[in-house]
Amino acid sequence: MKRFMTILAVLSVLVLATSATAEVYGWTISGSATDPFVNTGTAAFGVGFFTLHFVCDSDGMSAAEFDIGGTMTVYAFTPLNGYLNAGGATNLMLAVGGCPVGPLAAGTVMALDLGGAIYPMDSAANALNVTVNCAATDMFDNNYIGYSTDGSAPVSNVADASALCVGTGVEPSNWGAIKGLYR
Repeated sequence: MKRFMTILAVLSVLVLATSATAEVYGWTISGSATDPFVNTGTAAFGVGFFTLHFVCDSDGMSAAEFDIGGTMTVYAFTPLNGYLNAGGATNLMLAVGGCPVGPLAAGTVMALDLGGAIYPMDSAANALNVTVNCAATDMFDNNYIGYSTDGSAPVSNVADASALCVGTGVEPSNWGAIKGLYR
């Protein structure tokens, strides 16, 4: 029986190791309230309104923390669609009930737009740029695409919009390699 359970445990580890992917959470700042991928535009030369979108449709989210940075001066953040912000205009600490999946507008950013850029970035308080899932309340790093009105490409940590919600596969490993980790 002990041998059977060992074989069963090894097989389950191998199956999980070959098929696991990390959850992916993506955010964009857009010039459109309905399309999260309008990430460039012309400068307003005054106050501009931009939409923060939760984009990826993973297992749902319950909270997120990141800052809004860039060359534009952010005046306010107004949550939408059931989101709450326990932070300030530039240091977002978002919470939402119901485990929503994207795409969904999470809020409106009001900023002085003289030609510049705004984007999600690591929190100045603790260097986090994360979203918390609903199932196990684990934190996951955010992918993001910002917004630009100065002719430059929007600040982003992905190659393009098609990569925003793509998971990172876990490399398959053989039993010898896994066993070697414990020597």
